[in-house]
Amino acid sequence: MNKITVKEMKHDGLVDAAVTTASFMSKNRTAVLSLTAVVIIAVIAVAAYISYSSSLIGNAEQALSQARSKDDLRAVCEEYPDTPSAPLALIQLAAIQYDEKEFGPAGESYQSFLKQYPRHRLADFARMGVAYSLEGRGEWAAAIEEYGAVGDLYPGSSLSAEAGVNAGRCRVHLGRIQPAINSYREVIERFPRSMYAALAREELVQLLYRSQNGG
Repeated sequence: MNKITVKEMKHDGLVDAAVTTASFMSKNRTAVLSLTAVVIIAVIAVAAYISYSSSLIGNAEQALSQARSKDDLRAVCEEYPDTPSAPLALIQLAAIQYDEKEFGPAGESYQSFLKQYPRHRLADFARMGVAYSLEGRGEWAAAIEEYGAVGDLYPGSSLSAEAGVNAGRCRVHLGRIQPAINSYREVIERFPRSMYAALAREELVQLLYRSQNGG
């Protein structure tokens, strides 16, 4: 096997590349070291951010689990606004306000949820909450509109049947008997196996009896 001469080595591509790289490293040693430092700092910064985010999320979850009052829930929303716990705290706050018959504040909390988290998986629940709050205040027409929005905006929502029954109830309050009958019939036809279909049948029977007897 013939030995490779020095002259041949100078023309070898791999050798040329190695020589070029070594020359570059030698001439640009400071720049290369600076670039390496920047990369290391960036990696450390990203790792620190991930660690901070994980810690923040954990703290938010703990705060939510320990919340015992409306003020506690508000604190979660204010202190951890960018964590998954914030929307859960807000919608829980709205539900408590509704249960305590604070229909105005409850409606505002539900509206705030929809404004801040329009694509959240509980958006249909919040929309229903807005409707319930309006109904609680006796704003029947506005409640009907919001109940209708549940089915229109969230066609696959499990709350659609309930919203239909509720809309029928509000129409009865307004004396709109035929539209109420139509609402109940729609629920029965669209959701025949739903528990709300059974409720709609009961309400429908009563309305038909009243309409036939001038009630």
